Amino acid sequence: MATAQYLEVYAGIPEERDLIRSRLIENAYRLMQSPDGLHALLPTLYSSMLGISTMVRAAAAKTLGKLSERRREDVPDLMYEAYTAMLSDPYVIVHSAAAEALFRIDLPPGLRARAQNAIGRLVDGYAVSRQDDGRLLEFMDLYLRRFATEAQLQGQLGTFFVALLEKLKPELIADKLRSLRRLLRHVEGFADLVVKVLADPQITEYREEDLMRTLNDLPVAAIQKLLPQLEAIASAAQGPRSLPANLVETLTRTGAWSEAVRINEAIYAKIPDTTERRPLKLRVNLDRLAAKYEEAIALGHLNALPALAREWRETEAQIEIDRKQHEKRRRPFPDIPGPH
Repeated sequence: MATAQYLEVYAGIPEERDLIRSRLIENAYRLMQSPDGLHALLPTLYSSMLGISTMVRAAAAKTLGKLSERRREDVPDLMYEAYTAMLSDPYVIVHSAAAEALFRIDLPPGLRARAQNAIGRLVDGYAVSRQDDGRLLEFMDLYLRRFATEAQLQGQLGTFFVALLEKLKPELIADKLRSLRRLLRHVEGFADLVVKVLADPQITEYREEDLMRTLNDLPVAAIQKLLPQLEAIASAAQGPRSLPANLVETLTRTGAWSEAVRINEAIYAKIPDTTERRPLKLRVNLDRLAAKYEEAIALGHLNALPALAREWRETEAQIEIDRKQHEKRRRPFPDIPGPH
């Protein structure tokens, strides 16, 4: 009943009212989740894909992408042929909508090569024009996920995509690093992109977790080539407060003990030795000593261990003394009894 009413209403809307028609088409998938609804609306959806209105064609592509996987399996190949043609549509609104839907659509085998060529042309075209790097990145992501093989990524294709990424702004790359790392992390130059984004304090301020996960997913050999850059980022007085400690953890995991020590030394030196900041300085000193202890073991400097252990115990004692001396002053609500 609802499907029949929908078709009656849609047929009565004039062709020039493409905004209303596109909205109805975009939501048609809600009525196509049953076999009967699907078959009843397929002719309308097909004619929308071939229609004059760019808005309606784009809406039809979105609808196909929103169908459940089970219903998409019932869609005839003729419909997918019309959809695949939209990937080469000259209008941005149409080929963008079709490309977005392709993240979810599994095309019949005979159409995969045609779709791959269409997305490849979009990547080339947007890479040359540079009119919309955001869309370029979406098309690159789509091509990598749906069509690129591991063997291709280890060759010229991987190098080509990394070269394109190098031309984009760090804030754009940051949006996609999480999905791109799985495919490109072994490609030469991708690690440099990660560091490029990581070096931007405005990006790391709200994407630190994603960036650190991406960095830690890189091959150890790639991280080791970037030790000077990572040390510079960690030692700089920019970015989130937790970033240096996270970078130290990454460096120690890769065996870069000396760099980790220098970073902790730099962090420790920047903290003023005032009454208010002394607890932090003492805690950071423990981090500094731990890094030096691990470095000494790794380098075989075992004669340095007793002195470091002694300094560790002295620092722990200083932390306890400082706590007792200034507990009342530092308590946010001094009238409330502290823990016993």
